[in-house]
Amino acid sequence: DELPTSNFQEVVRTVKADLGRPLGDVFYDFSERPVASASVAQAHVAYLRDTGQKVCVKVQHHGIASLMSADLKTVSFIATRMVQFHPEAPDVSDLIGEWRRAAREEVDFRLEAQNAMQALQGLRRHGVDVACPEPILECCGRRVLTMVFINGWKI
Repeated sequence: DELPTSNFQEVVRTVKADLGRPLGDVFYDFSERPVASASVAQAHVAYLRDTGQKVCVKVQHHGIASLMSADLKTVSFIATRMVQFHPEAPDVSDLIGEWRRAAREEVDFRLEAQNAMQALQGLRRHGVDVACPEPILECCGRRVLTMVFINGWKI
């Protein structure tokens, strides 16, 4: 969670593009400085304008989906050439196909929100008393994931 961060103006543009409304119409007291940053996205603390609820807003770094796609094309090219010029080399095209599928899912936060909702519903259905951040679906998009804020600590 200590990787380089996207500049705040890029975060503002991403939120507006994905949610269809300016950041200030959806959130207030949106922290300009992220609380964490990783390879795909960074997380900001904010409050929902409509309810005042404290949330965590995960915003994807600009261009990360394209970068991941380009990296996978390069790996695929190298693997194809490896097999072409070295017949004893293993064919890893199925593995690369799986990486490509997983990468597409990783950069679509709508899927992450759906998966989180399913996990939360399963935990509740089975009476498991575990805190799980609940997505605020109306404030989620392909590159923005908004969840109820839960205090925690690093492991």
